[in-house]
Amino acid sequence: TSVTFEIRNYPEFKRVSTPLSLGNDYTLENMGTALLELSSFLVLGNNVGKELSEMTSPFVMEESEMWIPLPRNFQSCPLETKDPLAIKTTPARTAAVLSFKGICTNPEIKRQTKILLDAVNEDLTISMSSSTVQVMQYNAPGTLPWRRKNEIAILVENVDVVDSTDESPVEDSVNTTAVGVEVRTLETSDEGVVEEFENIEKLENDVIMSSGTNETHSETAVENGSTADETSEK
Repeated sequence: TSVTFEIRNYPEFKRVSTPLSLGNDYTLENMGTALLELSSFLVLGNNVGKELSEMTSPFVMEESEMWIPLPRNFQSCPLETKDPLAIKTTPARTAAVLSFKGICTNPEIKRQTKILLDAVNEDLTISMSSSTVQVMQYNAPGTLPWRRKNEIAILVENVDVVDSTDESPVEDSVNTTAVGVEVRTLETSDEGVVEEFENIEKLENDVIMSSGTNETHSETAVENGSTADETSEK
């Protein structure tokens, strides 16, 4: 099997962050509370000036914090926050990024991080510049697992990134567009990648089969109802 990841160069940008009560714990309780605070800050105007804005993505978990990039129109003049939220500046950086589908859970994040770390360590042209791991999620909590877009990012250095005009990996509404993207594929003996897509495919098939069973039951009920009506008329 092989692992495909991207090397991205990001410019400096501002973000709004909030502390995670349970640290980097990928549970619904921990992530949901922080995401609600961040979305309320922008969408509901829960800021000092009560200004409304669009929601941005991705929402990122990093070093016991969750953050989202500020919208482009507030990058130069950030909104004032209320505790425990804070406006911070993310410096220009280069990152190795691995995309994956499914739900972010503690075991899954651990597995995907290992896949990316192994790939980075095997690539002799780059080296880690920090042990910090960023987990980026792009979808609303209710999105079906196989439609979810997630990414693991590790900061690296000693990389010459090729300029690219490909679609930005980040929403156009925020000023976090990667100025350079290079895709790399490395051979690996890790079977987790294959297992991941097999599990997603199985989950999708189970849902389709369940949907088909429900439709069959509905059709049977309708037919039985029609028969009962005809009998009563006689």
